[in-house]
Amino acid sequence: MVDFIVAVICLLLALVVIALSKVYFGVPLYELRRRALKGEAFASTIYPVAAFGPALRATFWLLLALFSAVALVLMARLAPTWLGFCLVIGWIWLAYAWLPNAKHSALTRRVTLSLNPLINRLAHFGYPLIKNTARVTGFPGETHTGMYETEDLLGVLERQERQLDNRIDPRQLSRLKQVIAFEQTKAGKFVIPWSKVMKLNPDDPIGPKLLDEMHHTKQLAFPVCRDKAGKIVEGILLKDALGLSSGGYVKDHMSARVGWLNRNQPMEAALAKFALELQPLLIVTGKNKEILGILTLKDALGSLLAVETSKANETKLFMEPIRGDLIKEGDDNESIEQ
Repeated sequence: MVDFIVAVICLLLALVVIALSKVYFGVPLYELRRRALKGEAFASTIYPVAAFGPALRATFWLLLALFSAVALVLMARLAPTWLGFCLVIGWIWLAYAWLPNAKHSALTRRVTLSLNPLINRLAHFGYPLIKNTARVTGFPGETHTGMYETEDLLGVLERQERQLDNRIDPRQLSRLKQVIAFEQTKAGKFVIPWSKVMKLNPDDPIGPKLLDEMHHTKQLAFPVCRDKAGKIVEGILLKDALGLSSGGYVKDHMSARVGWLNRNQPMEAALAKFALELQPLLIVTGKNKEILGILTLKDALGSLLAVETSKANETKLFMEPIRGDLIKEGDDNESIEQ
């Protein structure tokens, strides 16, 4: 009879340990700390104990193992083999499957507040021992994040958006996903085909007709090419450099500084190029240095900020990126011209 009572008490104590663990670790430690700093009474009470972190968790595991082992051994001695087997299976399901996934109730919160001083003493007592043990064994170590690659991080951000108690601004989550996608995007995705770009000859006279043509393209800058095929770029002519007057030749106003970019380079590298070259466009090339098109600063920033740049009343030249299916990974010799 005494063995039976001891076994029942040990089972109840093991259940209490599981309930305490659920309360102390029910929310992440940084969220519990945030609530405590805001003056929430319950969080302020249990946070100093929960702050022991791995040491407290290891203490709970030791107590749970001790109480469970004593209770199951005594129950197995007192009951028939088949009943002892059922008790073991039932206890494993209750302690490790149902209780850990159940929400803690008001009762468990009251029990936690009552036992908090005792748990605090146990944590203080066991902390040096567990800390020294961790130095040798590495247990308990840091909890694994569960993420291995970038797409895993994107999955976490999407889950955070759907989380009912999410307090992060959806716009911030959207920007984070956009930045991650931006770093993985190749510059070739936003290339404007060379055949669609208005190119100038350095010997072209600047007159009303040329200015009108330049104005209607909506381009901010124009590659200056001497050959008729437009494959040799000598400089860049900024639209603002012309002012409102005509006269002279293109070569008198063009800048000799030209920025070049391979289409397989990431967009992050493109932004760095824009900052170094101080130009609103880059000449994009393929594997064999052939010119495929241009990348504009406007399109690069638009892809980073997730800005919708296409408008019905504007030309498509500087507004729409090239479809991804026109640029195949690793196929640098294929021209983008249409």
